[in-house]
Amino acid sequence: MKTIKLTILFLLLVNYTYAQQPQIGIITAISDKLVTLKLETNPTNVKPLSIGYVSKDLTGTKGPLGMTFTSGWFEIGEIRVKSINKNSAIVEIVKEKTDIVINGKVQKQFVVGKKIKIEWTK
Repeated sequence: MKTIKLTILFLLLVNYTYAQQPQIGIITAISDKLVTLKLETNPTNVKPLSIGYVSKDLTGTKGPLGMTFTSGWFEIGEIRVKSINKNSAIVEIVKEKTDIVINGKVQKQFVVGKKIKIEWTK
């Protein structure tokens, strides 16, 4: 029984150590389907062709009933890493997941200066 508990603990530790942690960053440039990001931390275990889901920060934005969000994230798409160098990355937008229309105009989800979060797939 003790061996099983130690094995489970070891596997959990290895999974946590090598798992790709979510990254927070700022969009610095957009060119067609390529987005340049400045990441808050130096990503570990993220390589070119890694796939992730992107969410944008809703803090301070107005909701549909005029209320202001105090915090929260909204998933906007799926990305693939083209290149990564320390705290900057160039990613390709694989799929945009949402179309928000306000007064008949489709709103851009990827906007320069906006804070985003990337959650990596395995």
